[in-house]
Amino acid sequence: MFGSSSVTSAFTHLKDSSNSVVFEALVIIRKFIAKNEHNVKVVREKNVLKDLVNILGKSNEKNLDITLSILGNCCLENESRIELLHLGIVKAVVTVFNSTGRDAIQGRACRVIGNLALTYTIAVELHKENVINGLINLVDSGGNNSIASQQMAVRALRILWAVESERVAMLDLNVIQKVAMLLTTPYENKEQKELLKTVIKALTVFTHRCSEQCAFQVHADGSVLQTLLSYFSKDEIKSSVIICVYNLCHIGSSRPILGSAGVVKIIVKELAVLSFQMSEPTESQSALISCLCLLCRESVNRAKIRRAGGLPIILSILRDCPKTSLQATALHALLLFVYDEVSLQELLKEGLITVLVTKLSEFVKSHGSEHSHEVMNVAKIHIHSKKRHLSSDSSSNFSNKTDEEGNVETSEKSKQASEVNDVSDTKNRSENWKRFRISSPSYQAVVQEIGFPKRSNKKSCNSSGITSPTHSGDFLLKMNSPERSVGSDSYQMGDWSPGSPRSMCFSPESSPAYGRQWSLSPTSMQTSPFDVWSSTSSPVSHSSIDCDIPEVYSPVCQDAQSDDDGNDDNDNDDICKGNECVSIAHVSDTMSEECDSNTPSIQCDSPNTNWEILSESSFNGGLLSSREESDLLILISRVSHMEIVVEDLVLKNTLSTLLNYIRLLRNPLPRAGRILARIVRTHHYFIHLVCQQFVLNIYASLCEPLHSACGSCERLNSIAKNLISKLSIVAESGFGEGELSHNLLKAEKTIRETVAVTVPFVIKTHKLLRKLLIDCKGLDILHDMVKSSPKTPSSLFEFIPISLSILAASLQINCPVDSNYQGNKHFSTNKLEAELKETISSDSVTIRFDNGEEVTTSKSFLSEHSPVFEAMLQGSFKEAEQECISLQDVSPLAFRHLLHIMKLGTIPCSIPSLTLTTALELLLVLDRFLLPGSKELSELIINQFLQACSTFDVYSSILMYSGTLEVFDNLRIKTIEYLLASNMSVKKRRDIFSKLLESQCSLQVEKDVFNVLREGLNRKCK
Repeated sequence: MFGSSSVTSAFTHLKDSSNSVVFEALVIIRKFIAKNEHNVKVVREKNVLKDLVNILGKSNEKNLDITLSILGNCCLENESRIELLHLGIVKAVVTVFNSTGRDAIQGRACRVIGNLALTYTIAVELHKENVINGLINLVDSGGNNSIASQQMAVRALRILWAVESERVAMLDLNVIQKVAMLLTTPYENKEQKELLKTVIKALTVFTHRCSEQCAFQVHADGSVLQTLLSYFSKDEIKSSVIICVYNLCHIGSSRPILGSAGVVKIIVKELAVLSFQMSEPTESQSALISCLCLLCRESVNRAKIRRAGGLPIILSILRDCPKTSLQATALHALLLFVYDEVSLQELLKEGLITVLVTKLSEFVKSHGSEHSHEVMNVAKIHIHSKKRHLSSDSSSNFSNKTDEEGNVETSEKSKQASEVNDVSDTKNRSENWKRFRISSPSYQAVVQEIGFPKRSNKKSCNSSGITSPTHSGDFLLKMNSPERSVGSDSYQMGDWSPGSPRSMCFSPESSPAYGRQWSLSPTSMQTSPFDVWSSTSSPVSHSSIDCDIPEVYSPVCQDAQSDDDGNDDNDNDDICKGNECVSIAHVSDTMSEECDSNTPSIQCDSPNTNWEILSESSFNGGLLSSREESDLLILISRVSHMEIVVEDLVLKNTLSTLLNYIRLLRNPLPRAGRILARIVRTHHYFIHLVCQQFVLNIYASLCEPLHSACGSCERLNSIAKNLISKLSIVAESGFGEGELSHNLLKAEKTIRETVAVTVPFVIKTHKLLRKLLIDCKGLDILHDMVKSSPKTPSSLFEFIPISLSILAASLQINCPVDSNYQGNKHFSTNKLEAELKETISSDSVTIRFDNGEEVTTSKSFLSEHSPVFEAMLQGSFKEAEQECISLQDVSPLAFRHLLHIMKLGTIPCSIPSLTLTTALELLLVLDRFLLPGSKELSELIINQFLQACSTFDVYSSILMYSGTLEVFDNLRIKTIEYLLASNMSVKKRRDIFSKLLESQCSLQVEKDVFNVLREGLNRKCK
């Protein structure tokens, strides 16, 4: 224990001329400081630091040694470092370090230098004193310096690395290479192991945001990398090794070297034992996952990952990992295998489509909703779709600036205006896109090599440069397609690793020459990649939001048929004609630059700071963002291009998810529609689609409008019609005919029913309809389903009314209600009442009805118009002598209408006071008294009473008279034709069918419906 007096005395003895007295005082002060770290403050307040600095100027090595030890402890406190800076310690300690050859003193001087460098301004001063040269000499593994001195020198270099402006100079001196070479020395005792920890810790800092030159110095000697990877087995330094490898994986030139060194097998082995469903990955495991995904960027590493069994691991990360940032990283890694056919087939065996569809379904649930009523023209929709995809990237857009010292600064782009004109907004955004003139020879060469279809006249560009389709049937798959573009900042320098064709997701040896031109912007090409540092995060790629896979040349798997087959509908034909500029999107290296935003680093010496948490993601929206939306669809689209049959593509969940995506998203990416179009055009999928009730789901999802005169509803309806029309092409082919016929005759009951309901949707040819519905018993199957529907309700039953209605349209069964019906003349009740009173004369007769009511009229009037009345009133019957005649089974109202018709001499176009019951009775009365006009009255009944809301009542009322007159049978059939062919809503038609089939007249309804359709089939196919 030291008393305050002894310490105070030691403070005063520092100025003594005797070296031995000074030494004794220094020993007391060192013990005083070591006793309690707060005693450094006492030393500083007593102005002892100045005396200590003065001692550094003397030549006594014993005093220098202990003074450097004291100063090293004092420099752990920031206030002391600042004061020592003012006292001139920088020059003093550097002088001691450079002039003294004793190893112990140099080691202690390194410790002081390292502690001083913890303050940035002092670190800058140390660099100015060229302290790096001395530290490098001390680090040299070939020297005679002690391990402790080397450890302090490595630590000092690591801390001095914080001065970014001096990093290039340090690289020129091969600082990192010399530190890395220390790994090759054996580490057996405790002191050597501590040096190993220090070296690896330094390498993690050196490689943080490192450049290619920095990474090269780490692996310049192949033995260094091999040794580094061997330390994966040492638990005490394993996390630091992982950080170092993680940092190196961001450099394109390092990844192939890491792969050759065996890092792939090591990482796969580490991750293979993890169960992402059971627990959340640790920080080290998260870094390993990111490493594995980053290594996927080179084809040579992708092959190693596939052979090592890494593909199922990446897929399981996307499927099960609770961290959305890692899911996004895994998704972009899978995207890099888009042209690797062998890997894709392996991923498909592991359930790739199921995982992608599940993630897309999650996206739809979180971002989708039923649209509101909207009236919008085609051009407006096109612009809004384009704005959506562009704006989804603007929040994460980055631009690079190069300062005077050659460093690249990554900054966020300026915020865009929230309210701008649609067209001008599109033009302003397009200014930053890489553009090509159609007339340019270089562009024409690219187009020819990529295999774009020849230009047709199907589209034209308006003055705003917006592509406007002229065929409404193709509107569904093209109208929302954003302009394909390559941002001018593609391959931004400073984004993790410098832009390089080596980092492209395609095989570098097979990429065409123009790939390099697209990968680097002019600014970045002027900057040496060795002067550029990778950023701490990877901005989302702006050039690939809606890029289509076939638009990128790949000799490994070139798809010259465009995204939808080049000769079919030109679904990818989004290039304006004339002198307009066009933009071509491609999958770039930045497409998969997504990884954790915070690269691990080490700060100072605190034991709690050797790891930066990796849980933060550069994707603020997690997996379910617009970028991942595009990537999911790209992968599904690529699978749909494969020549092999992928059954998962036609599973009910896959198809319904794609339909929900199109239906529920405000502006869905057009690729989803192209995927469905490609599936429905594939013959191998045809019968699976039918059996999965895909056509019926299309109709239910897209064809039943939610609003009247709604632009979105019309767009969805156009999509549905286009998809069904494409499926119809396959259905009406010989292949489709055979499949449908076989399943109608031989399949199990549920399949037969599904096929029978679906046939009218996809078959329009009369001859083929008759074969499938009559010869193959399809109509009988539908009839049996209708019969059994009240007893055994089926989900298919709700589609039967629509199916029968579509069949009626195909058979050209017309709606009996004539919208242009005029009749003969209008009926005026008041005028006829006056005229009838005038006909009453001396030969009047009173007609008494069953209810006792009486009507007086003229015998001559009745006899003139009806032969029955003429025989009754002017013949030899007793009624001729009577003045009051009883008329049975006729209502007074019907008789009055009969008198009106007699007076008119024809049936008027409408009778406002006429009811349906009276009109039907009037048909009987006309026949009873042999009056003409039954046909005209039938037309009046149809046009005046037959409406969607009254169909059930009309049919039920007519059925009461069925069998009495032929005209009633005709009316009943006309009512059925109206039910089948009228333009009513799907819900209304379904409700009428259900109500009729649940009523007492259900048997007659079934018979009439199928007789009408059967007659139509026979009539059209004679």
